[in-house]
Amino acid sequence: MRRCRKSLTTNLTPLKRLLKENNRYTSELTNLTGKTEQIQQQQQAATEKTEIVNRTAKDLETMADWLKLSPAFSENLRTRMKRLPSNPPIEALDKDIAQSQINKYEYQQQYDSLKELSQRPRTKELTPEQQQKEQELIETNLTLLDKLLDNSDTLIYQQATLKVAYENLNTNLNDLRSQATKRLFWAPNANPFSFSLIANTWDKLKWFFSPFQWGQSNKNSCCSRHHHTDLRVEFSCHYHHLTHLG
Repeated sequence: MRRCRKSLTTNLTPLKRLLKENNRYTSELTNLTGKTEQIQQQQQAATEKTEIVNRTAKDLETMADWLKLSPAFSENLRTRMKRLPSNPPIEALDKDIAQSQINKYEYQQQYDSLKELSQRPRTKELTPEQQQKEQELIETNLTLLDKLLDNSDTLIYQQATLKVAYENLNTNLNDLRSQATKRLFWAPNANPFSFSLIANTWDKLKWFFSPFQWGQSNKNSCCSRHHHTDLRVEFSCHYHHLTHLG
């Protein structure tokens, strides 16, 4: 009885191995299809990001003469630069392409080995029915491997296409950032110091023209004249500085 069970287990081993490979190939084929669809979505995303970068580069040329006029233009450009997409992961994609090529090579090796096996006589230890099942599994696995090879070629092609899109996006991003840095270097910066200076100057201006100050000037003309002269000089300096910043 034990010998019979052992013999039955031994006989089923080739079938189990083929069935296990069949399930694995089916799963990997599904994964390959999903990866290809994902790559196509990434291609679309890369195209959209490139369009954003190109529009920003075009606007930069239009705004080039405006940047020196007001800090508002330079701040708008700085904000848009911060919102630009990140550089694409080209190195990671290169690794994925290399892995896809390795996988394809392994599929080809397995296909050649199984093709050779299919041309040999079926396993002698198997019953005729089991031998028929073995032949069917071999043919099915060959079909799956053939599809895996085709889908691997498709995936590698799509990955190579994505790499071209990534390189184009990366080049445009770097060029845009370089040009923006040069333009913004000479553009006015709306920093807190500028707003503080404006507020301080406005307070002095209101104080200078207040009725109280002019009333006091009638009581002490000489002192007031000297004091107002100093304020006018200070106001003139602030006004000149603001004009220079603007």
